[in-house]
Amino acid sequence: MGVTADLTGSIQADGDLQLDTKSDFDIDTWMLEVDYTIAINDSFSGNLLAGIGQSTFDFSANSTRILRADGSVLNVGDTSDNTETTIRLGAGVGYKLSDRATLLTMLQYTDYGTADLKSDNGAITTGLDVETTELSVRVKFNF
Repeated sequence: MGVTADLTGSIQADGDLQLDTKSDFDIDTWMLEVDYTIAINDSFSGNLLAGIGQSTFDFSANSTRILRADGSVLNVGDTSDNTETTIRLGAGVGYKLSDRATLLTMLQYTDYGTADLKSDNGAITTGLDVETTELSVRVKFNF
C-alpha cells in the first residue's frame, strides 16, 4: 500500500526517432521483489530492494508520426506488443510505526526492457528502451 512519484522516465530509441504526442504507450508488469532490512536503531532501518519480473508493452501508434533524423516523417499504423524481462533495484529508509507496520521511503530504478515498435506494416522494427527512476512511499506490513 503506498504511492509512487516518477522522478525520471525515458524511452530511448535505438535510432534517431522522436515519438509524436499522439502515441499511447502502456506497460503491464508483474514483479517478484525481495527486500532486506538493516536495523539502524529502534525506530529507523535501512532497506534494500531487488526485483525481477515481466513486462508486456502495448504501444498504440495509429495516426502517429515518427520523425526520422533526416527530417522525413514515418507514419505508423502498427502497434508493439511484446514481452521483456524487467529488473528493479531500490534503497531507502524505514520508520517503524508499530511492531507490524513500517513506513518506507525508497528510491527505485526500474529497467522495463526493450519494446519492439513495428512500423511500415511490420517492415521496420525499432527497439525502444524503457526505464524509470521513482520515489515511493509505502507502508510495509510484517506478518
